[in-house]
Amino acid sequence: MSHEINSKNDISISSSRLNDISFGVDWHTNNENIVRSKMDDIINVCKKIVLSDNQNFPRVFALRDNIFVFTDSLLTTGSYGEFTGDWLIFEWKNNEFKIRAVMEFE
Repeated sequence: MSHEINSKNDISISSSRLNDISFGVDWHTNNENIVRSKMDDIINVCKKIVLSDNQNFPRVFALRDNIFVFTDSLLTTGSYGEFTGDWLIFEWKNNEFKIRAVMEFE
């Protein structure tokens, strides 16, 4: 399900709930190597998220485990599928949003 959210300056943001998708990453770890070792999986999840609503405008996705993704990203179809965009992964915890990762794909 998707709907539009309009801010004061009329920027449209699409919002979708994807309860069946999870990064499967412990975003609380202090060991960056653990997250780096899962980058291929993280990228594949990002592609899956984009393919669920492959539009070229900002979107927020609510995932499993109170994880949210804000992205302005696009996956082009082709033999390899070029993937570009900016990603902010955040978590709803203790009644506030906590940033867990910022990623830029070129």
